[in-house]
Amino acid sequence: MRYLRYMKTLSISLLLIITCSFAKAQLAGTKWTGTMLVPEATSVSFDFKKDTLNLIINDSGEIVETMTYTVKDDIITIKKLEGHSPCDEGSLAVLKYAIKNDLLTVTVVSDACDDRKGAWPTEPMKKE
Repeated sequence: MRYLRYMKTLSISLLLIITCSFAKAQLAGTKWTGTMLVPEATSVSFDFKKDTLNLIINDSGEIVETMTYTVKDDIITIKKLEGHSPCDEGSLAVLKYAIKNDLLTVTVVSDACDDRKGAWPTEPMKKE
């Protein structure tokens, strides 16, 4: 009995670890193109690295912001490291996300930077 309980607990723990890793792996190493209001409609890319996210202006190739990110379930939490936006370094944003048919949809849950709150893409972003 004890052995079965131990194996069940171990199996559940491994499943949770794999699920969390898969969620972050779903974004790491991907790049998505869409439109942000910065302040006018501008074509941008979200370039997800292992632990960082670069926001790039597509016309110039300029990295506007570099952020760290974490993923849990369908939530991305980002923290500004550096960049040209008026947001304070360290400012956090929490986004709900979904990926379907190579389209990334983000919805703002909260954003500590008022200037960034209304800038997030409202239309799905396309995978590059």
